[in-house]
Amino acid sequence: MSGTPIENVEETFEYAWKAFISSRFDASNASGTDRSANVAALDHELRAIQEKLDMLMLLAKRRRNEAVLACTVPPEVLSMVFLYASRMHDWQPSGPYRDSKYHPGWTQVTQVCAYWREVARDTAMLWCEISCVNVPRTGMLPYLLRSKDMPLSLTFRRDGWTQHDEECFVQDIRDWLCPPNCRRLQHLEISEHGNGLATRDWIELFEHPMPALEGLSIEVVLDRWEVFFLRMGALESNRPPNLRSLKLDNVLFPWDSSVWAADLTTLTLWICPPEWQDLAPLLPTKTQLEDILSNLKSLEVLTLYNVFPAERDVESEADILMFPTSLRNLHLGGDDDIDNSTACLEFFLRTAATPAHVACYIDVNVDAVAFVEPDLFLRAMELLQSGRPPAKSLLVDSDALQLLQRSYLSGVYRVTPEWDDGVEEGTRRIDYSRGIDRTIILRLCSVLDLSDVRMFTISPYVLSFVNVKAESLSVDDWHVILSRLPQLTGISFPYEPDACDLLCALTKCTDDDGGDEAETSLPVPLLTTISFLVFPKPDRNSHDPPFLALRDLLRARKQAATPIHRLVSGGVGLTEDETNILRSLVHEMV
Repeated sequence: MSGTPIENVEETFEYAWKAFISSRFDASNASGTDRSANVAALDHELRAIQEKLDMLMLLAKRRRNEAVLACTVPPEVLSMVFLYASRMHDWQPSGPYRDSKYHPGWTQVTQVCAYWREVARDTAMLWCEISCVNVPRTGMLPYLLRSKDMPLSLTFRRDGWTQHDEECFVQDIRDWLCPPNCRRLQHLEISEHGNGLATRDWIELFEHPMPALEGLSIEVVLDRWEVFFLRMGALESNRPPNLRSLKLDNVLFPWDSSVWAADLTTLTLWICPPEWQDLAPLLPTKTQLEDILSNLKSLEVLTLYNVFPAERDVESEADILMFPTSLRNLHLGGDDDIDNSTACLEFFLRTAATPAHVACYIDVNVDAVAFVEPDLFLRAMELLQSGRPPAKSLLVDSDALQLLQRSYLSGVYRVTPEWDDGVEEGTRRIDYSRGIDRTIILRLCSVLDLSDVRMFTISPYVLSFVNVKAESLSVDDWHVILSRLPQLTGISFPYEPDACDLLCALTKCTDDDGGDEAETSLPVPLLTTISFLVFPKPDRNSHDPPFLALRDLLRARKQAATPIHRLVSGGVGLTEDETNILRSLVHEMV
């Protein structure tokens, strides 16, 4: 009678090993003087088995692991999985500054099994992007050897400091930026965060040539320090031949530096100085900035924040500044200081209208807008749209207004996404980062050409923040805004009490020019879609004013033979009765 599968395996295992041992330790033919030699041979055999037993166990474990599904993944696929893990923030190696503990992060894949270890170690690209301060000094050489002379991307970043940390930080930069590594260096990022720095000795460590350098990012978070000029011997001696991306945050290169002769495609200059620092000695002259921009023939992305020439003559035609024709993304900003916001607007007015395909972002403080000359603000907004076809979509948030060249209706409560290098061409954005008020909204909508806007998205923050101010947007204000949108077909807003005035404005009739027989019509007659933004709110009363105002709007549209075709409820928690009423007034409700 056969046993269980496990018992059968054990029986087979025992039989196989007994047969193997019997074949290796056969003493039946030994006799006389041969017996001593045979015993010696068997002793040697026994020692060999004992010495090789650990290796044989490893071989057995490896053969066993080969049967596991995770070890059947092709190496080229497994290496991509490892690469994804290596770029995840939560899986980065951590330490060893704060304490003696070190967490290897994603590199633990080398400890799973022999197959994973071989794939990881043989995939050079896994070891090329290095967060240097999180790698123990004993791990430096293994990283470099496994990267197999491929280009390196080195990052130095710490968020908390002690004096020991600072000493380690400087030593790390000194060790990693040795001549052999500098020759391979493709991307370098240094981020100095924290309040504990007593010196900046790392500034003196950039002396070795970096011929392969393509991207350089230096970020300094100010506390006890001022914005300063940085001189890097590695880049000052001659024009960086391969440098394409340069990001400087609270640090600048001298305006006569050879760095500006590089063929950059991305340039970010961003400074937020302490209140006591006078920026004038650091800012470029108009001529210096013109010379720099005129040399950047391949520039595609340009960000200038508080880095504008001190001269402010915006009336002279001779002062018009031209951007490179290659430009596709422009971001200009001024911070809370009124002078900086004014400088930003005046600088923009000194520039020629950018081509229609360029995405433009003007970032000024709303409190400053209230104090700068109104005409200056309006002229800047007009230039923002100059040379471009009318926008198809309008998105209004509590701190930004964005125009898109395509039809787009947002379904999430944060309607204006973060501005980045990949923003679609032709996008225009105005950022008033300290909040919104009635004056700003009405001013922007009066200046911009909204005649061809098809989609209008309104953030919940606009309704809630505006309506807590003394001057909230009234029904008449919303009516004025809607009158600027004759081609509007879709509107998206939060379903909350603050939307009542907007809903009432959509219901309010206007008089057509027709003498004594004037007729009335609803605003935005082409409107066919209403969508509610997904926005978490507490439970509400089923007879909330928004429902009554919405019902009246849908009823009025239906009676006027301009019904709403599509109502997107967005999971706002309508009751069954409310849903049935609304569904009877539209063609489709989802």
